[in-house]
Amino acid sequence: MISRVASTAKMIRQELKSALPGVKFKVRSESYSGGSSVTIEYTYGPPTNAVRAIVEKYQDGHFDGMTDCYEPDRNNIGGTNYVFVSRRFDDATTEAVARQLASLFGAAWDGYNTMAGGRLAYSWAHCLLCDATISQGQSLTVVHPFGGDISLVVS
Repeated sequence: MISRVASTAKMIRQELKSALPGVKFKVRSESYSGGSSVTIEYTYGPPTNAVRAIVEKYQDGHFDGMTDCYEPDRNNIGGTNYVFVSRRFDDATTEAVARQLASLFGAAWDGYNTMAGGRLAYSWAHCLLCDATISQGQSLTVVHPFGGDISLVVS
């Protein structure tokens, strides 16, 4: 017989495949002392908040750090204590966007320590990628925090 959390992972996998057919998701379930979790990993595709909006109903509740208790959420269908969503980009993509940011601000590329527009270019690139719906080879247009758009190409 399949466990409750494994069944939940299967339902999540099916729902994600139906809702976002072009994105390949890795969905894993885990049971442990005191609970269970489902971890969802994917590369590119929609932002994590879009995926969370689809799967959050499968989480039984949330941990309240103020009371040090797990609080059930009666509005959710449940199935596991926690649902974790992790979106990945390969290092080459993040570096390519970081290099473009450095170039836009006239900064010499110095790897992870390169500053662009007052921010670490690599960290900024990662933030931009995480907030965008993006596929490989697609152009990414983001709003610069000080005004104007920045067009970047994700390789």
